Amino acid sequence: MTLRKKLLLIVGGTLFVLVTILHLSTSAILLSKSRLWERQSVDSTLARVRTSLDMAREGLVRTTLDWAQWDDTYAFVEDGNEGYTVANLVSDTYKTLRLNLLLIVNNAGRVAAGGTYDLERDAPAALPEPLVRD
Repeated sequence: MTLRKKLLLIVGGTLFVLVTILHLSTSAILLSKSRLWERQSVDSTLARVRTSLDMAREGLVRTTLDWAQWDDTYAFVEDGNEGYTVANLVSDTYKTLRLNLLLIVNNAGRVAAGGTYDLERDAPAALPEPLVRD
């Protein structure tokens, strides 16, 4: 083998080894960083979802407590005054509170009043039959 072929073989082999090492080290670094970035992105998204769900739950709890404390609601559950439902269980109530279902239940567990509203269609919906039964 001539000196030229030996030199080409050594330089080519060295170049191949160096390119392979560079490729492997770059891939390892980028993969570890991309996993870290992906993990941070997932954690951030989960935190936003958790915050959104907590805010929605808190809003629902506040709304429930607010309606439960009304003297009119207490009186309605006891006497069944139809004027209460006409005045309070209207479409605007469902839209404002972003509710699909509103039930007022007495101490015996029976539904005193209630209604459903389809927020997507912006129209009242029928109360499901199992909720209407005594």
